[in-house]
Amino acid sequence: MESSLVMTTVRNRIRELRLERGWTQQRLADAVGVSRQSVNSIECGRYVPSLELALSFARVFARSTDSMARTTPAQKPRGEASLTCNLRFIA
Repeated sequence: MESSLVMTTVRNRIRELRLERGWTQQRLADAVGVSRQSVNSIECGRYVPSLELALSFARVFARSTDSMARTTPAQKPRGEASLTCNLRFIA
């Protein structure tokens, strides 16, 4: 029997929402109470924000937490993971 479970990857839209406002990473960091480096790590997917921080982003952007994420089908691993930041937006 085959499983109907479909694995998905969740990616945040923090960078996209920040750029829509014309904000720097530092301005967003100040608004939510974290370092600029933390915002960068969240935007690049190296760090998943806590629920408390996700709610702070939602408040700052006046959006639901659901609207700040995109889901895509998970890809099969292909060797080592890259730590580079993918700057392309997910359509």
